[in-house]
Amino acid sequence: AGPCAPTDPSRCLWIGDIGDNAHKRTELALIRSVEPAYQASSTAQELSWNQQATIFRFRYPPSRTAEYSARPDAEAMVALPSGSLWILTKQDDGMSRIFQVKPDASATVVATEVGSLNLRDDQLQGGLSLRATAADLRDGQLLVRTYFRAWQFDVSEQLTGTVNAPARIEVKTGFDIQGESIAYGLDASIWHSSEGLDQPLWKLPCSHPNTP
Repeated sequence: AGPCAPTDPSRCLWIGDIGDNAHKRTELALIRSVEPAYQASSTAQELSWNQQATIFRFRYPPSRTAEYSARPDAEAMVALPSGSLWILTKQDDGMSRIFQVKPDASATVVATEVGSLNLRDDQLQGGLSLRATAADLRDGQLLVRTYFRAWQFDVSEQLTGTVNAPARIEVKTGFDIQGESIAYGLDASIWHSSEGLDQPLWKLPCSHPNTP
């Protein structure tokens, strides 16, 4: 969830068609729709969503190093206050690369690499356990999920430039067999869950840095 565009104050939902497990896709897409309105009723929360979706296409720039020669794979994405989006790649080395996309409906844009995040953990080896699978952004705090860990990064001073070694703290989550979702709640809590059928939904009553 985030701004619809840099000059549009209305709120939109962004859906990332950004997965590429085989590292073969030459073009990816972002799908935008106006955020639906929730209306309270006597029986349930009713969802009204009659908006059309807009598709924005993008691709990654050519790799500058042999280390990252394969096309990136990603599952985590956040919308910035500026109207751009960050894509966080899945890396076996625990250093998630951040690509910024400035959507343009009239053309396929090229993402810009703006930094990286350290998702490494001394208790976990490289590989699957260190890959970024979900993220959320609130008030300059970037929440990032891996399969077995979660981290919060202070990027409040780096939202419009290069992301360079932001301070991080570990978020102690409930147990997920394959954690692939995480988000801030409206009350500054943290919600997360796992891929698979009948998985528990966890709510962590955490204190957000900018919330008393």
